[in-house]
Amino acid sequence: IGLANGWVLPRGPLREPVEAVRWAPAVGVVDGELRPGEEEALARFAPGAYRFRARRKPVGLRALAGGPAQGPGWLRGRSVGLLAGIARPAALRRTLESLGARVVAERSFRDHHRYRPADLAGLAREAELWVTSEKDAPKIHPAWVGPADVRVLAIELEVADEPTVLDWIEARLR
Repeated sequence: IGLANGWVLPRGPLREPVEAVRWAPAVGVVDGELRPGEEEALARFAPGAYRFRARRKPVGLRALAGGPAQGPGWLRGRSVGLLAGIARPAALRRTLESLGARVVAERSFRDHHRYRPADLAGLAREAELWVTSEKDAPKIHPAWVGPADVRVLAIELEVADEPTVLDWIEARLR
């Protein structure tokens, strides 16, 4: 998403104006490349900031109620429902599809949604298996989902050239 439309909440996705990056000692570019205008903004506002790249990597699925986790490959060929109260549920959909899941139902809510039992009524009628984010999971009581199997997709941040980034962090801490 990069800098998106350049606006702060509520008109856009930024928490602070782009200019605030001038105080950042480092800038991480996650999941792809920045657009040319975004590169120019970073060069203008944070010319000396350390740059690193990273990507979000799905690492497992656990039942909402707890228990052992499965690897993300467990989703391959499965029909799933997507349950999300995050800013970009389409990104979660793409992740599920990239893991080989078929998204057959979707319940999406606004970012930071405060779940209620009524939001989850009848899940099992739409799909037997549902996947939600780690951000949403603490807001959903397992008793609210009825007989539906709701899994939480765990994501880790995989930093490119991790030893170099760790060396930079250690040098800053000294």
